[in-house]
Amino acid sequence: MRGGFKGRALALSSTPQGESNRVVLFYSEGRGRISAVAHGVRKPGSRFGGLLEPGVLISGVFRHGFRRSGLYTLAEASLERSFSHNVAHLKRIDGLLNFFAALQRTVGEAVPDADFFRAILSLLGFYTDGICTVALFQLLWKTLLLQYSGVLPDWSGCGHCSSLGPVMLLSGNGLLCRNCIGVEPVIARLHAGDVRLLELFSTRTFDAAGAVRMNAGQIERMDFALTALLVFQRSGT
Repeated sequence: MRGGFKGRALALSSTPQGESNRVVLFYSEGRGRISAVAHGVRKPGSRFGGLLEPGVLISGVFRHGFRRSGLYTLAEASLERSFSHNVAHLKRIDGLLNFFAALQRTVGEAVPDADFFRAILSLLGFYTDGICTVALFQLLWKTLLLQYSGVLPDWSGCGHCSSLGPVMLLSGNGLLCRNCIGVEPVIARLHAGDVRLLELFSTRTFDAAGAVRMNAGQIERMDFALTALLVFQRSGT
């Protein structure tokens, strides 16, 4: 489409503009993070209705605005699916201010990634449909965040000697066995079962049947390990 594009986009947040408009921040399938002006959306009877609330997935037509501000104009919008009724739960995600703010920071100005976009929708769908508990959602989101950031370590064995023992230690660059302690800072301790689960979740595919087979202890231990890895990566150490 000349001067714009048509595609799916997930609303993340919005701010008022003028008397009746809103500037909406979207994560789009084809263009990544974008901002678009929705004219007249704050007026009674707006054609956009509740389509621009955080967590609503739309199919939209986005046109370039008249000014060189980088803003698009939302010309048309239709509902694909709403995840917004889960926002209250998402805001409780451990270690993140809330899911949409975290997604907003993560995608930044990065090159659009259609696989990541679809994975986000799958994950939200699992949560909305009751397949994911809050604890499992935290775990999957942290895994997905680390994948997208390109820092998910290799879980196939010790990064220095390739062994896979009953107890492994999580470092900033992957796993270490007990014989290789001291090579680099250790940030978490894992058991062999956790390592196998980490291998399962080191892909972009979230299998519902595989998810419900995880018990609470496995989820808790893996969540601790991934939280430690996120803190380690963000600290730049």
